Amino acid sequence: MIRPKECLPSITSARAPSDAPFWLHCEKVALDKGLREDQKLASLNAMTDEEEQALRAKLAQLRQEHGDLDAAIAVVADSAHCDQLQLTRLKKRKLQLKDQITLIEDSLLPDITA
Repeated sequence: MIRPKECLPSITSARAPSDAPFWLHCEKVALDKGLREDQKLASLNAMTDEEEQALRAKLAQLRQEHGDLDAAIAVVADSAHCDQLQLTRLKKRKLQLKDQITLIEDSLLPDITA
């Protein structure tokens, strides 16, 4: 059985150069690593003009398809013989398109850090 007092010397012996508590040093290192990884992600997330144009074209295509589905749903819903399965599938596809549109719009908007 390990007692907490036996673990304490190994933890306190690894102090930061400023003789700060070990947990404070670990927290600072974690924050430093987080900043470095955040900077790496920012450089990886930067897109070229061609990629942005391709995303904008895809976005326009998805918006057009979303509008077409909206019209198709209205026609199917207003018909005398309304096929509920088809209507459900159209609505599900419309929601999937909306999710894709939202993802692309979010990727095109720049991140604003506070």
